[in-house]
Amino acid sequence: MKGIDVRGKNFFRKWAAPHLSFGLFLVLLVIVASISSVFIPRADFASMEIAARLEPPSLRHPFGTDQYGRDIFARVLVGSRYSIVVALVAVAIGVCLGVPIGCAAGYIEGWGDATLSRVMDITYGFPPVITAVLVTAILGPGLQNAIIAIGLFNVPIFARLARGNFLSVKERDFVVAARSTGRGELGLILGHILPNIGSPIIIQVSSQFGFAILSEAALSYLGLGIQPPNPSWGLMLSQAQSFVRLSPWPVIFPGLAIVLAVLGFNLTGDGLRDMFDPISRV
Repeated sequence: MKGIDVRGKNFFRKWAAPHLSFGLFLVLLVIVASISSVFIPRADFASMEIAARLEPPSLRHPFGTDQYGRDIFARVLVGSRYSIVVALVAVAIGVCLGVPIGCAAGYIEGWGDATLSRVMDITYGFPPVITAVLVTAILGPGLQNAIIAIGLFNVPIFARLARGNFLSVKERDFVVAARSTGRGELGLILGHILPNIGSPIIIQVSSQFGFAILSEAALSYLGLGIQPPNPSWGLMLSQAQSFVRLSPWPVIFPGLAIVLAVLGFNLTGDGLRDMFDPISRV
């Protein structure tokens, strides 16, 4: 009983780890910003006021204004909504397509496993940003195509992860014991294998959120993602880079938003990995 208490304390201590706590705080900050952006009228982030262009931070404009006189604070908040939506849908595409493919490859093994694995390896071998640029260049710029491009790159990541863990779990003693009792293959997969490969997938989801946000910003910066007048952190950087000598604020705040969002999800993923690692919990 004492050992259980010690493991329980260690488990909750992982939740209190500084990097995990800070990561969760940043993630919560981005989520709150994206939710609050729903209540911002379009006029507050899209209307131009040339007389107020490139103003420094003030009570009226906490982050200053851009080269068109638009409020940077409102645009950063609305940009967080687009970043979260893109990350959420793109990672969901990767999970919904990649995990079944990986599990199928781990289950059938043999030539089927080799074929699926090689296809995923080839797809994974291309640089992610180049892949996303190629897809959006073919399909055209826009929010939906950016989501598709980022989501497709997530598929081999989750497929490889699911396959490796599926192969590891399906040969463990508790699965072999359940199979010896006459449990069907579907029951083994749903009741014993999938629940035991869920933790690494959840951890990877957190890490891929940060990657998806960064990818969306990169595509928008290149003009292949979210199109104006809708704000995107990457698009804001692209539009403001020519005016950085006149006013750094249109570059500083979108760039800081990208850094904090990606850092938050990466720290959360690392913290979850430490927390669910059986070795570190001993």
